[in-house]
Amino acid sequence: MTDFRHPLPYKAALSVSTSTALRALPRVDEIAAALSHDFNANNTPSQSTLVICARDAIAATRQQLLREASPDTEAQDAESQDDSSSPNESSLAEQLRAKVLSVARKSLKVQRDAASWPRRVINGTGIVIHTGLGRARLSRAATEAARMAAMEACALEVDLESGERGHRDAALATLLREITGCEDATVCNNCAAATLLSLSTLAAGKEAICARGELVEIGGGFRMPDVMRQSGAILREVGSTNKTRLADYEEALGEATGVLLKVHPSNFRIVGFSEAVELPELVQLGSAHGVAVMEDLGSGVLLDLSRWGLPGEPTVQERVRSGADVICFSGDKLLGGPQCGIIVGKRESIARIRSNPLMRAVRCDKMTLAALHATLIAYRDNSDDFALARQEIPTLRAITEAPENVKARAGRLARRLRGIPATIKVLSSQAQAGAGALPTQTLPSWAVVLQPHSLTIDEFARRLRASTPSVWGRVHNGALWLDIRTISDEEVAACAEALAQILPQDPLSERREIGSNFSAP
Repeated sequence: MTDFRHPLPYKAALSVSTSTALRALPRVDEIAAALSHDFNANNTPSQSTLVICARDAIAATRQQLLREASPDTEAQDAESQDDSSSPNESSLAEQLRAKVLSVARKSLKVQRDAASWPRRVINGTGIVIHTGLGRARLSRAATEAARMAAMEACALEVDLESGERGHRDAALATLLREITGCEDATVCNNCAAATLLSLSTLAAGKEAICARGELVEIGGGFRMPDVMRQSGAILREVGSTNKTRLADYEEALGEATGVLLKVHPSNFRIVGFSEAVELPELVQLGSAHGVAVMEDLGSGVLLDLSRWGLPGEPTVQERVRSGADVICFSGDKLLGGPQCGIIVGKRESIARIRSNPLMRAVRCDKMTLAALHATLIAYRDNSDDFALARQEIPTLRAITEAPENVKARAGRLARRLRGIPATIKVLSSQAQAGAGALPTQTLPSWAVVLQPHSLTIDEFARRLRASTPSVWGRVHNGALWLDIRTISDEEVAACAEALAQILPQDPLSERREIGSNFSAP
């Protein structure tokens, strides 16, 4: 229910009792009718929506009147019960009606904004894979594939040759075998589900041995020990927070062991006096004792990012070559596809995972599978460090784009903004991959930095977020920074238009020295 930050001004001014004010509140149908007059016949909200907003606004005002009632007004209520209507009551009713109508209009705007969800956003934060803004942006091919799957009947779980029912992930498994070298693969709805599903299959009722320093917490408060507990696996911690040796795993092995688990640290790093067991060592140990080895790789990447000055993240192909039985990774992070959890590994383990009853609860829908398939197609040609994927997949393009190209785009946006009442500069910046990927590494970037002449920075940022399209930047050192690494060429014009709506062009600015409010390379 709506609440107010400030006391009602008219009660004290009119010196009326609480009971009088409550009697003066407008009727629900009166406010609903007034709301409907704000719209033409083509876009009037439903009557039920108008009534809900009117009822909530009246109830909120009534509650505030009761909260602000004092002993003096209560005594006045008792004295005035038999009095005839005060000459101030008609004025009070008008003011209350205006207040209730204002609150109802704000409530209605919130409801209509919610109805238009999701809102288009231009991401100027410099965080390429921004969880709050939808993570990876799909390629055009993936978007078209998802659209086709949504609008048309598609061969989701049938074999076109035999006409019999098959697995919905069969085509994806073929692609993942070709790209990663795995024996088999399957897909579920996200990486946390992939880990839960794999542990449930390999280690339910048995021990999962994991290094203490790898018992991570990912976004939203989900912790690896909780996921393991939910899967039915029994956690067996080994080593210390900063150091775990192969002997620690070996000592913990026994008849109760179900799996040796390695977890990628994702959004944090332990540096300095530290030691960890590499996956190939774990695989050798597991093979010697007949125990499965599994890795939650987190983000997962298919190309070596060190060529672009980024730290050497382990690729999925490297992990497959290590011989691990199961490797789980995300589809909507560094891969650049839709939200899903990808599971690759040994044929026997994947077959067991695919037949787990839990798979039905976490399987992907046809649109996700179609988008993932189109994304993976771009990775089939791995010549020249996956040049096709880097060109077509927005996430890879943003992460690997040359800084000089980002700088040129920043200059184009800044020049489009000449004349708006703000100080504009193009400055070097630092972007991030985001979503727990490459947490300690920044990407060299460039930003358009704005300081409006007549708005506070916080108000400027708020208005931009509320604009159409919504524009998100970051506030730093008293200015709004729009990092251009995460704003594409196609978005420059829309971004400039949104800024111009918030800061209308100042005609006098054309006569100023450009250097006084504009700085660009």
